[in-house]
Amino acid sequence: MRPLLVLAGTFAPQRVSNVYYASLYPTRVIALPGGGSDRLHKTYASIQASIYEWALQQDEGIVLAGHSQGAIHALSFALDHPHLVHEVVGIAGPFDGANGPAITTRIRSHVKRVIPVGVDFQRGSSYLLALQERATTSSVSITLVAGSADMLVTQESAHAINPADKVVHEGGHTTVLHQRDTKHLLRVLRER
Repeated sequence: MRPLLVLAGTFAPQRVSNVYYASLYPTRVIALPGGGSDRLHKTYASIQASIYEWALQQDEGIVLAGHSQGAIHALSFALDHPHLVHEVVGIAGPFDGANGPAITTRIRSHVKRVIPVGVDFQRGSSYLLALQERATTSSVSITLVAGSADMLVTQESAHAINPADKVVHEGGHTTVLHQRDTKHLLRVLRER
């Protein structure tokens, strides 16, 4: 079975991520520094070395999954290091931005101020557009999962990367992680 690394979503500190994500998919989990509150390029730069070191220690190409903002960084890493990644899975990733009113409400309710990453989560941000463009020439297999009831990341946004396998599972932004279908998908990808 291929090794699996999961990149946590926004606002999930390492201790919470270890319990939450690792209990769903027994594996290695990396949380975003500062909860992913910085601009996307800075957050990615701060975790890239950790992902790289872990992937180098594996005997074969890894399955790299990310949830929400973690999906963006998982795809960025796969595009930068295709020789280390067998498959990348974006779960509820806001590849074409997050739902404006919903993200503003969520961010303010969590941190009571607008955080820098909010700029990058706007539809049409230069970071997301560049990522979409880069993905069109990817040699890595990309699977994108959307939640059928996700109020934060629309199915269109979660599926904005081409070429990709696009699936929809039941659930909202975080509950899609718990779905039996999502777990089964990751298991199948690890066995390919």
